[in-house]
Amino acid sequence: MSALASLANIRDGQPIVDLFETKEDNEEHVYVGRWVLDGKVRMVATDDWVPGSGSRSSFSRPTNDG
Repeated sequence: MSALASLANIRDGQPIVDLFETKEDNEEHVYVGRWVLDGKVRMVATDDWVPGSGSRSSFSRPTNDG
């Protein structure tokens, strides 16, 4: 995430925008990006849904560290 944050600060985030073929929101919530995997450019589709149960994310939860 820190690498993406760094890229977002360069030229108003244009390097990140350039990764994506799909640049507009769509009803399917699916976005296609160009990634280099195993030395080859590949098109990767992903959605914008966050895994979880109900209103709870599977990735992070707030804590009460007091």
